[in-house]
Amino acid sequence: MTVDANATIAEINEWYRGGMSADGWSIKSDKNVAGYQIIQAENENLFTSMQAANGNEPGSAVISQQIQVRP
Repeated sequence: MTVDANATIAEINEWYRGGMSADGWSIKSDKNVAGYQIIQAENENLFTSMQAANGNEPGSAVISQQIQVRP
């Protein structure tokens, strides 16, 4: 899936931080590793992780996200 957002990487990371700290979600890790911002969050048995890179210009960020249901 591709989503087109006219936002910088900093704006995208802030959007994810807001969503990952609301409605029962809590951020467990938020760090930059080798130029990738990686944010991980949990909500009961749900886990999500996103990573974002590039994106100094609006519309140029590359983002991947995964979600897991844990037993």
